[in-house]
Amino acid sequence: MVGRKRNRTMMQILEMKIVLAYYNFHLTTPRTNPGFANVYCAVDVEIEGETLSPDNVTISIGQNLSSSKPISFSSTNLDGEFRNNSFLLDNVNEDDRIFCYAGELPDKDGSFSLATFSPVLDFYALPELPSGPTVGEISTSSSVTVSWSSWIPFLDSGDGPVVGYLIYQQTKEEEWTVVGSIDSSAGEGDLQRIMEFVLTELELGTEYNVSVSAVREGLGGEGPRSPLVTVTTPTLESRHLKENTAVWMMVLLVISFLGNIILAIAMVILCKRKQKKEDMTRVRVDPGGAGDPQNHDYELPQPSAVRQHAYQGFRGMGISNIQEGVYSDIDDPEKLEYVDMSSGVRK
Repeated sequence: MVGRKRNRTMMQILEMKIVLAYYNFHLTTPRTNPGFANVYCAVDVEIEGETLSPDNVTISIGQNLSSSKPISFSSTNLDGEFRNNSFLLDNVNEDDRIFCYAGELPDKDGSFSLATFSPVLDFYALPELPSGPTVGEISTSSSVTVSWSSWIPFLDSGDGPVVGYLIYQQTKEEEWTVVGSIDSSAGEGDLQRIMEFVLTELELGTEYNVSVSAVREGLGGEGPRSPLVTVTTPTLESRHLKENTAVWMMVLLVISFLGNIILAIAMVILCKRKQKKEDMTRVRVDPGGAGDPQNHDYELPQPSAVRQHAYQGFRGMGISNIQEGVYSDIDDPEKLEYVDMSSGVRK
């Protein structure tokens, strides 16, 4: 009885081996981000006149086949004589085994062909930012500007390319939450850049922690969060003080501006007055031959050089016959000649 049972078991094993050789399997696992795996299982599309449908090709993942979890394909295509199904796996551990089979599992009815392997999954190293963000401007409207250095290929830890950054925010009473993201066009070999993000809708007088993470392409490409920076938003009182200070600064700026304008106008007036006084001095004083008729500043003298004297009644001097006499300037301005107007003879 025991011998018959043993012979029957051996026959089932031989039949299993025959069935296992029934299909040709090709499994590939490209390099992916940690925790995810792209698995491609290609199987003969037609054997002995039977065409294999996409639903007939399945994979399972686990420590062993009986406890493995079946995964449905995400895409399928015909690659020559093979039915090639693509599978996307998540929460994959490095010691997991991957089983690809056609048909149903052995504990169910139907034929079964199996290909199994324990691949050494090749994962990318996620990018890490060596330093955290820094706090820039804190406005009175409860918004804060933070900045950080971009991820640098071949210098910072991890594999690129980095396609973006996620900005995290946290208060003491809350968990980390993503409050924004920035796309990055930085590729391999790009120089370091400064990235900026404005945190808005913050509560007054509240302490916040801020952190940033770099994200490479592909699923699961986000790296660890950077070191955090702490910022405290201004209180309502400090906000009002800052606003009043800004107003007074503006008033002082306007006063200073107007004072400069008044000073400039006063200097212009003084300069004009000084120029006018210098012009009057040039008219009164004849500097440098201004009396020369050839000089453009020459002015004709008033007609005071011609002196006419009318003498009437020289009785005090014993001259009674002279009724009227006139002295006229002649060639010599200092020499005066007397002209007897009655006879017209010069004396």
